[in-house]
Amino acid sequence: MTSATTQRAASVRRGNHRPAPLLPVALGLIAGVTLDNTVPLSPEVIVGVTFAGALLGIVALRSRRHARVTLCAALLVSAATGAVRHAVRMRYLPDHHIARIVEDEPRIRTLCGRVVTSPRIVERPRDQAVAYPTAPRTRFILDITSVDGAAGPIPATGRLSVTVKEPMPLLQLGDEVRITGRLYRPLPPANPGAYDWSLLLRRDGVHAALSTDHAAAVVTLRRKVAGPVDTLLHAARDRARQYLLDECVVESDPAAGVLSAMVLGRRSQVDQTLNEAFVRTGAAHFLAASGLHVGWLALIGWWLARMIGLSNRQCAVLVALLIIAYTMLAEPRPSIMRAGAIGVLACVGIYRAGVTNTLNWLSAAVILLLMLDPTDVFRPAFQFSFVAVLSIVYLRPIVDAFLTRHIRAFQKLDALDAAVDAAVPIPLTPKLPRRRELVANELLRAVRLTFTASVAAWIANVPLASYHFNRFAPFGWLYNLVLWIPAFLVTALGFLKVLLALVFPSSVILTGPLLQVAINAFLSLVRALAAIPGGLVEGASPSLLWVAAIYTMLILRIRFPMRFDKRAFTPLIYIALLLWFLIPARWAKRDSGALNVWILAVGDGTGIVIELPDSRTMLFDFGTRSPFDASTTATAFLDHRAIDEIETAFITHANFDHYGAMPSIQRKVPIRRVIVSDQFDHFVKESGGAARFFRSLRQTGDGMEIVAGPKTWRDASGVEFEILGPIAAADGRPPSANDSSLALRLTYQGHSILLTGDQSEWGLGHLLARPEIHADALVLPHHGAVAHNTQRFIDRVNPRIAIRSTGQRRDMTTNGIERLVGTARTYLTTADDGCIRLRIKNHSLTATPFLHTD
Repeated sequence: MTSATTQRAASVRRGNHRPAPLLPVALGLIAGVTLDNTVPLSPEVIVGVTFAGALLGIVALRSRRHARVTLCAALLVSAATGAVRHAVRMRYLPDHHIARIVEDEPRIRTLCGRVVTSPRIVERPRDQAVAYPTAPRTRFILDITSVDGAAGPIPATGRLSVTVKEPMPLLQLGDEVRITGRLYRPLPPANPGAYDWSLLLRRDGVHAALSTDHAAAVVTLRRKVAGPVDTLLHAARDRARQYLLDECVVESDPAAGVLSAMVLGRRSQVDQTLNEAFVRTGAAHFLAASGLHVGWLALIGWWLARMIGLSNRQCAVLVALLIIAYTMLAEPRPSIMRAGAIGVLACVGIYRAGVTNTLNWLSAAVILLLMLDPTDVFRPAFQFSFVAVLSIVYLRPIVDAFLTRHIRAFQKLDALDAAVDAAVPIPLTPKLPRRRELVANELLRAVRLTFTASVAAWIANVPLASYHFNRFAPFGWLYNLVLWIPAFLVTALGFLKVLLALVFPSSVILTGPLLQVAINAFLSLVRALAAIPGGLVEGASPSLLWVAAIYTMLILRIRFPMRFDKRAFTPLIYIALLLWFLIPARWAKRDSGALNVWILAVGDGTGIVIELPDSRTMLFDFGTRSPFDASTTATAFLDHRAIDEIETAFITHANFDHYGAMPSIQRKVPIRRVIVSDQFDHFVKESGGAARFFRSLRQTGDGMEIVAGPKTWRDASGVEFEILGPIAAADGRPPSANDSSLALRLTYQGHSILLTGDQSEWGLGHLLARPEIHADALVLPHHGAVAHNTQRFIDRVNPRIAIRSTGQRRDMTTNGIERLVGTARTYLTTADDGCIRLRIKNHSLTATPFLHTD
């Protein structure tokens, strides 16, 4: 390392290691919030921790180790404060809060309140597999004022997530409305691997939801009366977007959505295809007007302020005002508000001390944000924001020093810095480079800064990206380097275009074409990079322990660089962490020697995953008639179980609620073989989805096997497969597609599981004609529907576990299927119990519901 690099690294260490008195408070808040989230603390425990912290504070006044005792006291008191803030936000709610009014079962209720988020009209993606088309829906959050009671409306508080199953283009933010619909408590995920949307809603302060089928059920009581400030902000935002797009792009152009997102923070307007392209290049952060864009704005403002001769403190004031103006002008999103708070606090720190104290102002930002919303700590955007800033400040110098040892251009830059620093006004002064060379070196220095910052941010963010999104961009550091400058130019031109248009509206004639060229070139580059294979690696999420180990290693590397580098076992640590990540997650997830049959909760449909004792995987139907795409349920579960290939998919019959998700699953997870009965083709319409699916199977070369029952074979894993129905095509034709359903019995270690399709009276009759159809566990035919011979069929199978795959809850079931099963047998339903796991191992059969209901 050259002397210039050594001096610069030492300067960075000195600047970044200034005392940060707010750091223990921020760490204590994070610890308290996390602890209360993991193990909800009682008020007694919180008071005890606070008392212990206060006692330590008193002891610190008389202690020789004043600093250490004070540190412990600050940590304890701030941890107790964090736990209180989280408990109040999530659990300690007033009696008239909607969370205490909503019942466990959905009920028709009428509520009044004010719309507090801009109503969004949501259309279903065109490629989503659903049983029937649905109209666009309107979604918004309602701040409740009253709920209907026995004697009239009663006061209520809290927020409600509202879904209207029709578009409502005239509804506006701030309108006061009365709504009648099904009020219910958002349920936790019903399947392993599914995202917990109910927890996300609770962290956003939403503890209940309401759904209504018709827009007429929403009555506007009073239109929003905007105050002068709201009117001014709304007009300013509209005018800013108009200035941004004028003479540049039209509203229908996808580039308009990207510009609105990058400059004004309107992420919701980005085209889905372009959004996916940004994700594939690991550059989605360019679309989110947050820390990066606020940082660019601050950088531009600081540079302009320095150009006109302002001091550091004056620059800090100007930049703070610029950031505040931008956060008010941009779409009011949490990411922008968070970035604005961090930027303003940084300016306050610079104003007070003349220079910035990174750890202290970041700690101040953490304290402010968590006191406002303690659940922010669990949001990926919050974590990415702080990790990115810390990586650029602390990790970038280490990356720079490492690259300087291997890149000659960087070494020449350091030699130039040393020559300039050593220059003195005497005849022996070394000859300095000419102006042209100095300019070239400045450009190279900017590239060096951008490159090292990109690499540092990529290194620090990869563990988080892998953990939260189950994927990462291995070339993200390179793509970010390529895209950084054009993205900065687009954003800077956008800012400049809007600012100039505010003063000289006609300036858009000149700035519009420039921005148009810049945005089109930028998007062309994004599309080209997204088309390169291997740009995005998807897989199972690494463990939280691995993420913690990575960040512990990075902190040690930053805090003790010399000591860490001199350890002989350091390379072994890197290798161990890499191997830990590369170990196939399937090895950890596999249940060796066990047959697992997962009956997933897919609403009104069937989705069954079979994991064989040797870890190979099969599917038995996958589809639903409920208004959602069951393939998302399937892929989330397969990701959770680290399954990347399906050996065989059994499809019972040609009904959408049994095969509808298969094409989408096939696009994400290879299916090597599909098995159907020889009756299947009789009920496939040439223009239907089943026909298209099988055409796609043939085109992709995937195998399709047609079987005629009865058929028996033993798998290499030791599981015996028996096709019990339907009858062979040569023996006749069932009267309906339902009665042509395939029935499969799995036998392993002396226990058997019978999986059925939609057999009705005719199909059950032919199964009853078989000499022996006993099974220890039965997935009830036709989602628990009852025919005149259903009782006889259940008695002949004589299972000790009966499972119903349905979206209909027990209290809504009137056909008597539970009575037919009988109290002597275990009866489970996916609507109430969620995913049900049947497991055969060590000659024992168990059934475990994912939702443990009383």
